[in-house]
Amino acid sequence: MSNTTSISASNFYILSLHRVRAFVSRLRLKLENDENFIKREPTPLLLYETADEIKDDLEHKLDDLIKKFPKVSNVRKPVCEIIANLSSSQNNGLLLLNEYHSLLDVELKWLPEETKEGRDFIEISADKNSVNFTILKDTFEFSEIGEAVNLQQNNGKFLAQIIELNQSSRIKSEKKTIEQLAAIEACYYKVSMGAQIPLGYQGLGTAGFRDVQTCLSIADPGDGHINITSHHKDLLHGSIIHIEHIDRDKEANKEIIEPYRLPALRNVSKVRLHFGSSAPCTVFIGRPIFENHKIGTDQNLFHFDLLKTSHLISSACSAMFAYGIADCKIAIERMTVSQAITFMKAVVGNVVRDENTQYLSAAFNINTPIIDDRSNTPIEISNRFQIASIGIEIAFQGGFEKITWDGASNQIPSVPIIEQLTHEQIVELVHRSHELGLETYISAGMRPDHMELAVHTGVDGVGIGTSLHYSDPDTKLMGALKPEAIGEVLIFRDQAEKSTLGKAAKMLARLDRMFFEKLLTEEQNQIRLMLYQQLKNKETQLLEKTLSDTTDMEDLPAGGHPIIQQGQRFLFCAKSTQFAPNPSKRFLNDVIAAIKGSDIDRIKHYLHTQRKDIVDVQ
Repeated sequence: MSNTTSISASNFYILSLHRVRAFVSRLRLKLENDENFIKREPTPLLLYETADEIKDDLEHKLDDLIKKFPKVSNVRKPVCEIIANLSSSQNNGLLLLNEYHSLLDVELKWLPEETKEGRDFIEISADKNSVNFTILKDTFEFSEIGEAVNLQQNNGKFLAQIIELNQSSRIKSEKKTIEQLAAIEACYYKVSMGAQIPLGYQGLGTAGFRDVQTCLSIADPGDGHINITSHHKDLLHGSIIHIEHIDRDKEANKEIIEPYRLPALRNVSKVRLHFGSSAPCTVFIGRPIFENHKIGTDQNLFHFDLLKTSHLISSACSAMFAYGIADCKIAIERMTVSQAITFMKAVVGNVVRDENTQYLSAAFNINTPIIDDRSNTPIEISNRFQIASIGIEIAFQGGFEKITWDGASNQIPSVPIIEQLTHEQIVELVHRSHELGLETYISAGMRPDHMELAVHTGVDGVGIGTSLHYSDPDTKLMGALKPEAIGEVLIFRDQAEKSTLGKAAKMLARLDRMFFEKLLTEEQNQIRLMLYQQLKNKETQLLEKTLSDTTDMEDLPAGGHPIIQQGQRFLFCAKSTQFAPNPSKRFLNDVIAAIKGSDIDRIKHYLHTQRKDIVDVQ
């Protein structure tokens, strides 16, 4: 039986551009080598790049090649034709594959030594919307690999059953027997020896389309989640299991010790075993480590440190994502604005994850000044709101999916962030972020009674650590989690979501998301902007009237995989004359087929094409 995997046309277009660039680099290496020295090109730093950025870099490399080696100047014409044809065919898999074969022919001509003759057992085919890779060979003759796979499958089954046991015990509020606890310890060992946890995890969902808009993020290094949170099913509705080291070791200066630090991967794996897909689990990674670079010093020192630092952070995130973590939070500190964007692109370019359900979160401390060096005259930004505002630009341009605003300072406990920024400011920050498709989060010094204020801003997540734990008044070290404190926060949250301000905040998050997805008519967009201003000013009576004009938004599809959910929203809007999309019947049928087949890559391709068409028309 053959095995096939598909890549959407838009993704295959990027893949093809990467291959053209790799060919030019390999050809240059061949020409530079001689019998006494076989050169290797330094491993490049992988970056998040747009298609235009890849093409610009490719053309630069091609020019350099021809300038240095005029004898291969006749390679320019076919390569440039391939680049142009790929660009004009980026949404058509059949045309893209045709150009891809042309590229392979060029490679065979100029680099014949790289390949051997003979028929391969990989077949590449295409249709209009995707390119398909099929393995025609039924089996591979590697018994040791087969044995490893069987062992991994057996471990996986065992771990899956333990996760199910934990879930069942939580739902039934039952304690575990000594034998069950021993089995859990055995799982800890298996995982520490490399057994993979079955990747049944819960993501963070989509702003405006979760059952709960403002989720409580419960922070603990691990044991508190295992011994307390995981035993109470009532504490998991609308909650995020956030894993981070929260003790400051009696040191208040956040420049010496981060207010939050990276937890142990083994502790993360243990927590995941206890929660499975019952609640999303997130992790704090921390600020990047620079050996030489200090902000404001020689720019070259930053670039010397960039490769190692970005690889270190992306590898830490990849390890967490491999264990089913839904979000990795990285502190964006000790860098200028342009350095931060470069660093974040490097992390995105290197991390291994499912980008549809596993997010990278950029954490900005609003008490830590940042230097905007994007002009000839660098400016230090120290105003809290301005730091939070420029963070949105950085997160978006850096390719992250989520932004966090943290108010931690040298004071323990920190002044609540809800008191460091006004209601109007947080509403504006959340609104602007949602318009760009970013998830949002606030933290620092929050108490249970602050949850109501947070809900009224529409923020997606609220991090609370200190006030949910017992705390030593002298040493300031955190003790165990207090389930009654968590329950109190959830009560405040649920009550606030039922209020007019809470309903308005959730609806605004929904409309902002639909604005990002290009699903709103101009009239609906005006309602969205009106809702934003009224929520910002807490105009309750006006909000009630505006909310009555949004009833057609209440039945939109929600829940499930975020990309399938987004596709279903598109279909809902496309079939209704009250919304913006007006696709052809064929396009609509293609989307329906992709959703029925749960083809995530193809759904993304369709939605990308639809949004691009709307933007081009506008």
